[in-house]
Amino acid sequence: TIVVTPTFWETTPARVLLLLLLLAFFGSAVYTIIYIRRIKRQRREALDAYLNLLSNGTGGDAHEPAPADTPLRPELTHEDDVMMRRVSAFVDEHLGDAEIGVGDMAAAAAMSRSGLQRKMKQIMGVTPLDFLREARMKRACHLLSSTDIPISDVAYSCGYSDPKYFSRSFKASKGKSPKEWRNGDAEG
Repeated sequence: TIVVTPTFWETTPARVLLLLLLLAFFGSAVYTIIYIRRIKRQRREALDAYLNLLSNGTGGDAHEPAPADTPLRPELTHEDDVMMRRVSAFVDEHLGDAEIGVGDMAAAAAMSRSGLQRKMKQIMGVTPLDFLREARMKRACHLLSSTDIPISDVAYSCGYSDPKYFSRSFKASKGKSPKEWRNGDAEG
C-alpha cells in the first residue's frame, strides 16, 4: 500500500491557521476604519470648537467660551490650545480683511508658516486657509440669515473683494447660493 502524506497546507491545523489569519486581517481592517473615523470626528469637533470662538458668526447657538486656562478640546496640549486660540482671535479680528493670509496667521501664532500648516492639519485636519475660509463662510451664513444687508456688503464684510467670487465660493461650500440661503431655502 502506498500512503500519501498531505502537505502542511492540506491539513486541518493549516486551514484553521489560515482562517485565523483572515479573521485577524479583517479585524484589523475594521479597527483601522473605526480609528480613522474617530480621528476625523475629533478633528471636526476641534474645528467647530475653534470656529465657535469667533464672534459675529455664531448666532444664537454659541456657548460661553471656555476660560483660556482650560483647553477647548481635552485631547489637546496646553500649547496647542494657546496657539489655536491665538489663530482664532487673529482670524476673528481680521476676518473682513481680504489681504490676510497664512503668513499673517503664523505671525499671530508666533510660529513659522510650515509649523502652523502642520499643527493645524494635525489638530483639525484643515489648512490655515481652509480654517479662514470656514470662518468666513460661518460669518456669511450668520449675516445672511440674521440681517437684510445686501449680499455684496456681506461679501465685503467677510473678507471677499469680489461679490461674484463670494457667491461662487458660498455655493460650492453650502450647496446653495447666498440668495437661496437668505430666503430660507437652506437647511439648518
